[in-house]
Amino acid sequence: MQRKKLLKLSLILIMMLSLLSGMPASANTGNEGKIKILSPGTKLTETFYVVPLQDGRDTLELIDTQSAEVMALRGIVASKDIQIDKLILAVQDLNRNRLQERAEWQTQVKNISDKNYELNTDLTNEKQKRWAIGPFLGVAHTGEFMVGIGITYSIIKF
Repeated sequence: MQRKKLLKLSLILIMMLSLLSGMPASANTGNEGKIKILSPGTKLTETFYVVPLQDGRDTLELIDTQSAEVMALRGIVASKDIQIDKLILAVQDLNRNRLQERAEWQTQVKNISDKNYELNTDLTNEKQKRWAIGPFLGVAHTGEFMVGIGITYSIIKF
């Protein structure tokens, strides 16, 4: 797409250069496309478009210069195309890495969620164990010390 634009631009440039005054033109309407170099003092028998030799040389030099500029621009455009391709590859790598990181993150979240579920289940089971059989120590209402084994109900667990 850019190469087409560059070609159009160079054609327009060449056409514009051909319209400048002092450009060599065809010899006459009968001999289109021929440029003749005349020696000083030559008398013309037909109508011609005559320019000095230096103007023709300047025009050719200008065309060569602009051709070199167009080639340089093509090189710059090609290097930009390479940079754009590298950027596209970098974005694709970044997207691939993001998807991989997201998959790993989801795996870790699932593992943590499973561990939380197990801990909640254990905690729930512990809360349900309020009745127990065990030793006790205490003082009776008569003031005597008592030691024994009995069934207890835990109001507070710690």
